[in-house]
Amino acid sequence: MKKPTNISGFSLVELMVVIGVIALMAAIATPSLMAWLPNVRFRDASRGMLVDVQLAKMTAIQRNANVVTTFQANGSGYTIFVDNGGGVAANINNNTQDAGEQIIRTITMPNNVVLSLNSPAGPFAPVPVLVFRPTGLPAGAAAVNVYNNQSNHNAVLTVSVAGSIRSQ
Repeated sequence: MKKPTNISGFSLVELMVVIGVIALMAAIATPSLMAWLPNVRFRDASRGMLVDVQLAKMTAIQRNANVVTTFQANGSGYTIFVDNGGGVAANINNNTQDAGEQIIRTITMPNNVVLSLNSPAGPFAPVPVLVFRPTGLPAGAAAVNVYNNQSNHNAVLTVSVAGSIRSQ
């Protein structure tokens, strides 16, 4: 019996060489990807913070109510809610999240990304809140620092008294 002369396909040796080359490329690329990941998380967190502050402003205008962004004391996240008192007149516009008030968004910062709210009294002092009035204007100017403590990147989100929101 004659052996066929036009055999197509790959030999086991060829497949093993290709797999070895792919493994080598992955081993070289993995460390750079690990160094790149914290920067991606930081950029995502700072852009997300900008979008969420704009959302708070627009929600205040849309709902004709104060919208408050409260920051966790350790800088690990924030919560945005409508400060309408939750049905209790005494709790309206108290800048505190009360039972029944609608939460717009709760965000936890990624690993190695922290927030600090700068005010004239210092970071997170006296109360870590950013308030937008029904007119869309903030209760006062504020600057929120988004900081990546692994790669030492920093972005500052500023809210002017005129309601302008920008990130630097």
